[in-house]
Amino acid sequence: MKDTARKRINSLEREQFRSAMRRAAQTIAIVTVGAQPDRKGFTATSYCSASDDPPTLLVCVNKNTSALPFLLSSSHFALNLLAHHHQLVADEFAGRSGKHGEERFVAFEWRRNCYEAPVLKKSLAGFVCRKERLYVHGDYAVITGIVDSISLGLQSDPLIYLDGKYCRVQLGASSRLTPF
Repeated sequence: MKDTARKRINSLEREQFRSAMRRAAQTIAIVTVGAQPDRKGFTATSYCSASDDPPTLLVCVNKNTSALPFLLSSSHFALNLLAHHHQLVADEFAGRSGKHGEERFVAFEWRRNCYEAPVLKKSLAGFVCRKERLYVHGDYAVITGIVDSISLGLQSDPLIYLDGKYCRVQLGASSRLTPF
């Protein structure tokens, strides 16, 4: 197969893959690292629990993310699960406001800890993780972290990302998914 045909097929497969993966609903998280005045963070939907013994999280980070060098040089990071009312937080850390680094943190309340991994106050949950392993695959870095501490926050509906849109899962007796 010629290179131009292979590139066209790979491009189509990539778009089809991305479109298919957007159909996988995920609670939006903010990954944070560093201490004031040099905190960094980004919005993440590519993360999961990798083990419960020891408690381990896996986070996938685009290699072009400006926070990646700070994440790589730090011993710890935090993963903060967002509630339905945190859409502004998600937008801020996704870079939609044009702010960078420390500027993204100013409008929100954070808990400090000895690990220099900011935890969002009033999140659903915050996990402080000790970076364990790093794998590079394609255009992503895959990082595993052993959970050193957990902060259970609000009991609230999560902020869900599905098919390129924010949604809210309304929990309770008659649970339902509502797009914003």
